[in-house]
Amino acid sequence: IYKEPTDFRVRRIIQFLVVMKFNIPEEQMEDFQNLLLDGDKEMLQTIMHWCLQRYDHLKKRAYLSKYLMPVEIPAEFFNEDLIAELSERLKELQTDFKEVHKSSTQQNSSGA
Repeated sequence: IYKEPTDFRVRRIIQFLVVMKFNIPEEQMEDFQNLLLDGDKEMLQTIMHWCLQRYDHLKKRAYLSKYLMPVEIPAEFFNEDLIAELSERLKELQTDFKEVHKSSTQQNSSGA
């Protein structure tokens, strides 16, 4: 991370915050990005406070996003049958994962 260019790091942070549903109004995105690039302490404290307040929820969301986020495939590859087939299979597996996870969560919460 330390050797990573700052702008890449900021993009990863913003991507993480978007996945975690941190509210960044579209019209303020550039200002938000510039504050992160500058290492604005107040902005970083706001983000940390938000994350720590929602730690348990965000921990679960981060786990689920690992398996449920769509995979970005460039359009030029979608014409290939194998890519289209694998993409469809991924969606099916994600649906199965949602059902299994929901069932598991219900069993854990009911004490079974």
